[in-house]
Amino acid sequence: MISEISIPRRVIYISATTPSDLTQGRLWVRTTDNKVLVSNGSSYAEVATSTDDLELQQIIQSVSELRATSSNVVDSATDIIVDVFSSATGAKSTIDTGTTDATFTASSAQSVAHGVADDTTGGSAVGGLVLYAQENAELISVTKYAGAGTNVPHVWNATGLGATKGSEISVGGAYSGNVSTFPTPVHLVRGNYYIVATEVAENLRYNNAGSVFPYGTSNLKITATWASGLVTTRAYNYASFSFSTADKMLYTNAGADKIVQTNVITIPAGATSAKVYSKNTLTGTGTITFDLSTDNGSNYQTGQALNTKIALTNVGTQAILKLNLNAGASAGVVTVEDYGIMFYF
Repeated sequence: MISEISIPRRVIYISATTPSDLTQGRLWVRTTDNKVLVSNGSSYAEVATSTDDLELQQIIQSVSELRATSSNVVDSATDIIVDVFSSATGAKSTIDTGTTDATFTASSAQSVAHGVADDTTGGSAVGGLVLYAQENAELISVTKYAGAGTNVPHVWNATGLGATKGSEISVGGAYSGNVSTFPTPVHLVRGNYYIVATEVAENLRYNNAGSVFPYGTSNLKITATWASGLVTTRAYNYASFSFSTADKMLYTNAGADKIVQTNVITIPAGATSAKVYSKNTLTGTGTITFDLSTDNGSNYQTGQALNTKIALTNVGTQAILKLNLNAGASAGVVTVEDYGIMFYF
């Protein structure tokens, strides 16, 4: 519910000529052109109406939503193209890894395990474990008990602690020994639960003494067993999970001039301007600029500043973005985690 608030009364002059009252903060609606002006104490000036900050926040919000949900975000008024570097190709596979010469760096793989050895074969059922993402993470692989079946693990969204299975997200690859690796790391969103389990019934392995949940790290926890018709205090099937933290993935120039370049991105016809954002860290003499083409690379507008609206030239419908990670005079280091482009029409 929105509560009522009290707004102090303001004097607003509505006229064609300048008011004689120049008290600081007075507002004047000039009827000759319907513009709003404000007094600084000695004269009236037009109220600034720049939307630059709002537009930049809109791009950043779109990048953040992609990082959190893995769903693309396109605004109804202006097209916003975004990607985050949760893999070398980007979450939306927009990065041209053949042309990009910056170094992709992911956080070291971590492991979460319950540490309970299996000693019993359970009944035939669908079973697995429930994960809780305390931070955004990428699930890389699953390690099963040696005696467990070879049906590959599936990952589903879960409601609450995992009592209800939601939509399926991914399917692991065939086991190599006891390890099933996902074809693409599975994006786990901070604050959500996930079920990792077999899709078909098999003889499950577990520890007869039971388990004390949760187990895990500050990033990812094993919070419960998930199984159909079986005791839910036992750690069924899986011994551990390998993952990396998504917010640590980035491109770096490693102290030399490098670029991160996108594949061709199709945009609607008629774009007139653009603004580019990228979350970056600069060390030493490192700087960052961008080059942008909207005619499939035939012409580039080079050396442009981030977060600044530019008028487009040689406009077409096939955009390519280059992020220039410049080392400068003393091998400065530049890292980038994502990008966003807002097109104006």
